[in-house]
Amino acid sequence: MDHITPNIPHYFSNKHPEVREAIGVNLSVLCSNIRLYASSDHDFSHEGRNSDIDNRLKDGGWVQFLIKRASEVVINIQSTSQSDNLETPIDSKLQEVHLNGDSQDDVKWMETLFHFIISSLKSGRSSYLLDVIVGLLYPVISLQETSNKRFVNVGQGCF
Repeated sequence: MDHITPNIPHYFSNKHPEVREAIGVNLSVLCSNIRLYASSDHDFSHEGRNSDIDNRLKDGGWVQFLIKRASEVVINIQSTSQSDNLETPIDSKLQEVHLNGDSQDDVKWMETLFHFIISSLKSGRSSYLLDVIVGLLYPVISLQETSNKRFVNVGQGCF
């Protein structure tokens, strides 16, 4: 992903939920287009120029990046959630303040990933992203064990 779209992961943790949703939707379109392009037979007269791009698209590094990063983020969220459960916060607003900046960014990152998954499933091109969606299922399902209400709200708001 760093070769193709170096700035997209930066926006995963944007402070505005609308931006995170738009990034998730746009990433879904971009990734399905990459897969569609990679799966099609291209017969260009200038193949020498396109071979570098083709190789970058076919290597699937962006898929591994998303899956690996999602797994790391889930571990961070779960460890923060477990430490929050040990200290019973008085108020949910205090719980939000208690989260450090990194864990808030991790929650925002996963919210964006939820939008990516849901947009991919709603699109007519989800078949091109099945391996990505399947790779992200374990991290997403693992979040059921957290007490963070944001994930519930994102899930409900998407349908």
